[in-house]
Amino acid sequence: ANTRLAALIDNLQGAVLVKDENDHLVLANQAFCDLFAINDKPNELIGTSYDDVTQAPAGLFDEHETFGTRIREILQLRELVVGEDLRLADGRILQRDYIPIFLDNEYRGYLWFYRDVTENRRTYDVLRKMVIGTSSGTGVEFFDSLTRQLAEVLGASEVVVAEHLPSLSGKAKVLSSW
Repeated sequence: ANTRLAALIDNLQGAVLVKDENDHLVLANQAFCDLFAINDKPNELIGTSYDDVTQAPAGLFDEHETFGTRIREILQLRELVVGEDLRLADGRILQRDYIPIFLDNEYRGYLWFYRDVTENRRTYDVLRKMVIGTSSGTGVEFFDSLTRQLAEVLGASEVVVAEHLPSLSGKAKVLSSW
């Protein structure tokens, strides 16, 4: 079971760290080591008291002080935290989960899970701006407004919205252009 769990965590699309009730590292994956610029392999960290706060590279997070303060607060409360956003200094956005581990009502440690949500957020922002910009248009006005908003959001100098016409062997009908 431990081997399966370790293999599963190793292959997750995110950074994972598990510590026991004595704050010793039990399990980490390579994604965690990569995110926090740890040169050691995950299995070399097992049993150590790796400190999430003091050993995180100072320039990694937008607000390193706030990062450390918030980690200490979460660890003290021992309550589930899901989907907390963190901004990295390079502009990426991470989402963090903290899962305290209790067995028979006894605290046994915790799990951190970090995942990069930058592209999801950018896509959402583009769509939100487009909806706001096109909300008053209807019919042809809608396509023209959508095309203009798409160009502005993407910073494009030209945009063409077309419909593919398979019956005319690769031809397309232009719906709108800007």
